[in-house]
Amino acid sequence: MSVEVKVFKPTLQPANNRGTRVRTYSDTPTRTVRARQFAPAGAPEPHEPGRNAIVSAPTLYFRAGVDLTEYDRVEVFGDRYEVDGKPDRWTNSRPGGRRHGVVIRLKGVAG
Repeated sequence: MSVEVKVFKPTLQPANNRGTRVRTYSDTPTRTVRARQFAPAGAPEPHEPGRNAIVSAPTLYFRAGVDLTEYDRVEVFGDRYEVDGKPDRWTNSRPGGRRHGVVIRLKGVAG
């Protein structure tokens, strides 16, 4: 079974008055890729007065070669997530071992 993943690549805006370049994201996906698996997972909920936030931290598993970075956002099963950190790429531990796949950790916050 594979999972459809809509990818939203950022666009860097010109530097603001502090010299910071801000990333913006379109409402339209840049492209669609197929993940091998989607593993849903919860995460500790933040304790902020007056906020009822729900945090989720699922994981996507891809074949080697997928082009996702820590700056991308994705949509899976209708829910939007940010990529949480750099993608993990694993290879065979033998010298010259081939690349096997990519693990992408996600973070989503609602509320």
